[in-house]
This record gives sequence, structure tokens and C-alpha cells, in this order.
Amino acid sequence: MSRGEPARRIHLLDKDARELTGEFLPGQELWDPAGQRFTLTFDPGRIKRGLEANQKMGPPIADGQRYTLVIDREWPDARGVPLVEAYRKTFRGGPAVRVPPDPARWKISPPRAGTREPAVVHFDRPMSYPLLQRMMQIAGARGRVAGAIAVERQESQWRFTPAAAWTSGAYRLIVHTGLEDLAGNKIGQPFDIDVFDRVTEHLTTTTVDVVFTVK
Repeated sequence: MSRGEPARRIHLLDKDARELTGEFLPGQELWDPAGQRFTLTFDPGRIKRGLEANQKMGPPIADGQRYTLVIDREWPDARGVPLVEAYRKTFRGGPAVRVPPDPARWKISPPRAGTREPAVVHFDRPMSYPLLQRMMQIAGARGRVAGAIAVERQESQWRFTPAAAWTSGAYRLIVHTGLEDLAGNKIGQPFDIDVFDRVTEHLTTTTVDVVFTVK
């Protein structure tokens, strides 16, 4: 898609079809290298408790309220060709998620030795799609395992298919602690910490391991 267009081509409407302003963080456009994925960020000042924007304006998405995301048909692609039609997606806001994801709560379905079956990781919540592409890997006794990654079930499942057949033994799912859920919570670190909450633990490692066995 063409750049320099998102600010005027993407709209958020409330349940009465009125456009909301000040919901998204202005500034630099966040594109993937191919120009096919655009990351739109809500204003953190509206999300984090205790900040002035949150206190005066409230959160950008309220629990139980309906919204519609609209993308104008006039947004051209990189060649200058507009969309076939406008895009609309209606959704309802859910409750705030302030607890960081914990890999110990994930379920791993191990493959069988001698096959190229995928190792499947089931999350307890949707995770960030682009970060899942590069912040998780599998290692065995001989080091990192080469293979292909697929993210499915609305970012709640990660599948890894090895380039060669699995051998029996212990493996490690290596998770970078920068991995985020859809609310921006990182492994061991919530996005929002209330100024009145007592922080009792700090995560200092850059990766955590989850061990599983292939038989």
C-alpha cells in the first residue's frame, strides 16, 4: 500500500456511526518491509491508569461498547490503484487485560519422532502476530531446529514444522521476553502498572524456556 495515507484513510466510529478522534497515536507510520502490514497503535496515554489523558478522556476502547473500523476505498496501493471497495469491521470492546502472558500456562502438543508433524503451542490468549514470527524458536540437543512457522486460530496458536524429521528427545521452546499479547503486555511485564500497585518482581532475562519431549 502507499504510505502517507493512513491518518486520513482509517477511521474509528462509535456505535452511533460518529467518528472518534484522538484514539490512535500520531506520528511515524509502522510498516513491515513489504508494505503489506500496517500497525496502528492506540494512544498509550489513554490506556495507562493514572495518566492525565486516561483520567480526562477515558480509555480509547471501552468494555462492552461497539465500534466500527473503516478504511476508505480511495486509499491507493503502491501503484496508485485504489481499493475495490471500502473496508468495514465492527467489533465490541472487551475488558482490560493487565496480566502479562506466562509461557508456563501455555500448552504444547509435541509431534511424534520420525515425522515432520508440527509442534503446536496453544496460548491462553491472542498474541502479537508479527512478533510471533521472530520471537519464538525451538532448539534441541544440537541447537536451533530449522523449520517453518505458522500462526493460526486468531493468533492463539503457533505451529512449527521442522525442515527434517524430529528425533526423539528433549526440546526447548525458546520465548523472547519482548513477545507481547494484543494488549501490549510482555512476558512477565504488564503494559500498564497502576501507580498504587506494588511491583514485586522484575524480569531480567531476555528469553524463557519451555521444555517438551518428542517420543
